[in-house]
Amino acid sequence: MRFKSYLLLGVLVMLCVVLSACSGSTNPPLDDLTEVSSEMPPEAPTEIPTKAPTREPTRAPTETPTEVPTKAPVEFGKIKIWNWNNPEFYLTYDKAKWEATEYDSLESKLYPGCHVAANGFRDGPDMATYYTYESDTHFLDETEFLLDLEIPKSTGVPDMIHVNWDDYQYALALFPSTENYNECVAAFWEVMELSKANNFGQ
Repeated sequence: MRFKSYLLLGVLVMLCVVLSACSGSTNPPLDDLTEVSSEMPPEAPTEIPTKAPTREPTRAPTETPTEVPTKAPVEFGKIKIWNWNNPEFYLTYDKAKWEATEYDSLESKLYPGCHVAANGFRDGPDMATYYTYESDTHFLDETEFLLDLEIPKSTGVPDMIHVNWDDYQYALALFPSTENYNECVAAFWEVMELSKANNFGQ
């Protein structure tokens, strides 16, 4: 009876050992769980990125551009126009545009053939054959100028204009150039306007 008890006890012990071996833990060893890598990951960069430039862009130049050279002052001249037995008078002109000649006349520097001189008349029995005649007026402010035009039939362009004013007390003649008739006439009235502003005086 005692032998059976020991035998049973032995069988139980053996069974416990077998069961213990079969149910071995699948968990990793404790040492593996507690082993943590001692190496730290690479540190993130600690340097602050370079700041954006704080300087303002270079300003545009503040200096004013070089001034345009001023025009040279106008130099005026005066010339006495022969007026026969009537009161003398003077014309005022821009020396850059006109030139006084030795015969008391003005020659245009811009329009060849355009000139101003003392008044005169063409005589001849055949004048009507070659010329036609017209009259006109021109005003500078309140002053009226009477114009007598001599027009060659061959060109139809006046080649002599008699200019009278103040009841024929004053007179002169304009000889326009055929090629630049309008420009010559316009330049002449510029002279007359300057002269009138000076009362046709010296």
